[in-house]
Amino acid sequence: MAQNSKKSLMQAPKGFRDILPSDQKYYEFIKQIAIKHLRFSGFKRIDLPILEYASLFERGVGEETDIVRKEMFLVPRKGNAEEKEDYALRPEGTAGVARAYIEHGMHTKPQPVMLYYVGPFFRYDQPQEGRYREFWQIGAEILGTQKPTADIELMRLAWNIFEDLGITDLSLAINSIGCDHCRGNIKKSLKEYFESMRSKLCPDCIRRLDTNVFRILDCKEPACKEVAMDAPPILDNLCVYCKTHLRKVLEMLDELKIKYDLDPTLARGLDYYTRTVFEIAQVDDRERKLSLAGGGRYDMLVKKLGGRDVPAVGFAFGLDRIVDLLKKKEIEVPDYEKPTVFLIQLGESAKKSCYQTLEKLQNEGIPTQATPFRDSLKAQLRTANRLKVRFTVIIGQKEINDNTAIVRDMKESVQEIIPKAEIVNFLKEKLKK
Repeated sequence: MAQNSKKSLMQAPKGFRDILPSDQKYYEFIKQIAIKHLRFSGFKRIDLPILEYASLFERGVGEETDIVRKEMFLVPRKGNAEEKEDYALRPEGTAGVARAYIEHGMHTKPQPVMLYYVGPFFRYDQPQEGRYREFWQIGAEILGTQKPTADIELMRLAWNIFEDLGITDLSLAINSIGCDHCRGNIKKSLKEYFESMRSKLCPDCIRRLDTNVFRILDCKEPACKEVAMDAPPILDNLCVYCKTHLRKVLEMLDELKIKYDLDPTLARGLDYYTRTVFEIAQVDDRERKLSLAGGGRYDMLVKKLGGRDVPAVGFAFGLDRIVDLLKKKEIEVPDYEKPTVFLIQLGESAKKSCYQTLEKLQNEGIPTQATPFRDSLKAQLRTANRLKVRFTVIIGQKEINDNTAIVRDMKESVQEIIPKAEIVNFLKEKLKK
């Protein structure tokens, strides 16, 4: 076996990584907070397949987007004549939700349909801080209503989730990129301007002049960003319907006291967006922005994929960047695997009794651990101290004979002998304090 082949067995592929136990508590914390808010607001979970037909994203996200042209992981079909298309590892969730809405006839359900999803997504992007080729997202979608209150509901939810996570130094950027009625005038105005600045654009943006001029606004190249700053404001060419929609959204944000910036260059990088687009970023002391979440309205996507004319709006946020931010800000998160009770057994007979007590405590919802594969009292106490449990329960031969257990309060450094039948209730009462 070649040396580089041996090395590849010992490390994850570039842009992929293991999420170790020490980091799991951060991911669990974010998921629990977000899912709590989403469920309270009436969203139902949907799990999407990791593989979709590549054409779903080519048609839905846009063939000229960076995601489709440069970043999709394609999985060629092999040996099955029935399969006519290549697959793709899902690079985002909205197109999959729209496909599921059509496939399962969700238009027959009471509208709007409100769905959320959690899971890994994949883009062949250059790995950098907070960005991986396999990344985790939580997303939410509202399908079946064009009311601005749906836009607000998602912005409100995202804002509240971040505040509940302890991230409050936030900014919300918002814009409208128009609809079918006004998109033509907007494109014409942008194209005329960017054509006049062609010499300053990167090769990708020169190509975008003929494919999708909105993508120039989303370009990350410094020269293109500078040119985009002076582009004709989209807001000037919005139709009356889009202006009214945006005005209502902004009025409700004011009512909710959510601070926002009206950003005339915000367009987002996906072709399916219409009208409202928004991004939530964390702003540090130097006014640098770290994008944490984004979304917008996609009123034409379901119809474009072959369904009915169904307006919709959604958002997604990246867990990986948020985990990094929680660590950087030293925000304490609960350790969901941390026990409050540790059982210590001394001798073979005590092992059997230890298992019985362990199951009783766990069945009563008391987080309890034991190491029955260890015999040494010193080793078990060392484990209890490392876990920083509140109580240890010690069972030896004498306790077996007396049908009791020693319960030690590790915080107060006191211990009591408790009848075995009363251990569960005794610990319940103690843990309430």
